[in-house]
Amino acid sequence: MELQTLTYIVVGFTFTVYIGIAIWARAGSTKEFYVAGGGDTPDCQWHGDWR
Repeated sequence: MELQTLTYIVVGFTFTVYIGIAIWARAGSTKEFYVAGGGDTPDCQWHGDWR
């Protein structure tokens, strides 16, 4: 097998894996995508407790 053919196979496989991960991990709604406006209070607001 030539080097160019092997390169095309590896690059094609890599793109397929990346596209598969992107489809699997996509947000189901815009509410899942925009986490900052969710209204949940984060537990990391401890900075105001220093006295």
